[in-house]
Amino acid sequence: MGGSVLHWGPLCTLGIIGTVTGTAVFSSLRLVSALHPHDRAWEWVKLITFITWVMGILYCFRRSMSLGPGRVPPGWKADHDQHCTRPGKPGLHCDECDRPMPPRSHHCRECSRCSLKMDHHCPWINTCVGAWNQPYFLGFIVSAPVGCIYAGYVHGVYLSYRWGRRRITGAEKADYAVLFGLGLAVGVTIALTILTVVQSLSIARNQTEVENWVVGRAGDRPRSAPFRFPYNLGLWGNIGAFWEQCFSWEFDGLRWTVAEGCRDTSLAEEVAAQRQWRRDTATIKRAVREQPMTALVVGFRETLCSPGLGESKVLPLPGELVRVFSVSHGWAFGEIVSQVGPGAAIVPVKPARKGWFMLNGFAGDVDDSSAPKDKRL
Repeated sequence: MGGSVLHWGPLCTLGIIGTVTGTAVFSSLRLVSALHPHDRAWEWVKLITFITWVMGILYCFRRSMSLGPGRVPPGWKADHDQHCTRPGKPGLHCDECDRPMPPRSHHCRECSRCSLKMDHHCPWINTCVGAWNQPYFLGFIVSAPVGCIYAGYVHGVYLSYRWGRRRITGAEKADYAVLFGLGLAVGVTIALTILTVVQSLSIARNQTEVENWVVGRAGDRPRSAPFRFPYNLGLWGNIGAFWEQCFSWEFDGLRWTVAEGCRDTSLAEEVAAQRQWRRDTATIKRAVREQPMTALVVGFRETLCSPGLGESKVLPLPGELVRVFSVSHGWAFGEIVSQVGPGAAIVPVKPARKGWFMLNGFAGDVDDSSAPKDKRL
């Protein structure tokens, strides 16, 4: 099962689609009344085609939300012994769910479950984009800008008739709604076009955003040979893999083809090695003041580089100890390992709260012995 529509993301998405569609239909109907009778039939054809296209957008939106990325089947186990990411537990293991994970799976903190081939958590569909719903999500982000481009064209023609040729009279207040719809159409077109490019590159590389994060940090730790991403089959092989993901009845999101000379455990091994390396090189910092989260306080760079909507954030309180794993543009990812308890005593946090937080408001590195040692990344 995917996400619920009763969430701010899907509701905002439906509101934007409804506003752009409604103002475009209004503009088309007003244009029909102003056109010569011989031209009205063609305008009706375009209007019906546009409404049909919007129905297709809504179908892709609903399917990408209802299908979800796919869950790990209950009782699933690896076909063979994969690399151990937890002692005594074979295979890629999820600490949060305490169960094995198929290759390319990832635990989403927003959904509180593991997702198959998780690309990212999208708040606009209130679920993750992954193995099962990525084709529909791609259809949604490709078809929506096309519909917005046509809607913007209709808005522009209507306004030119209203303000230029003066062939449409009355309903002056509706012009503001049409202008608002035009602005939404332009904004959605720009945003989803960028997202379409990102998703297209992901398909061409057969690499999710989560895997891109892992690959990008593979060179940070000491290693004897460069890391080779095991699922890169070449451009046409990657496109063929996505085609199979879209149309193959045998596709289940649990098994993936690997490049020649690679193992399906290579990525799990790299993830485990990076976790261990980050755990070994992590620093402990103490919060000295409360963490502000408003744009007017944190600064321009921190606001511009803030983690995405789908990323979890934590607010360390003064006196709490935080284990820092990575730092990026004034933000750090880590876990709160001890907090201020009754009587201002510092007590361990079980389990540790993980997320992004700002580095300003923290003192320098403290003695590692003051933090619990049994925490895992």
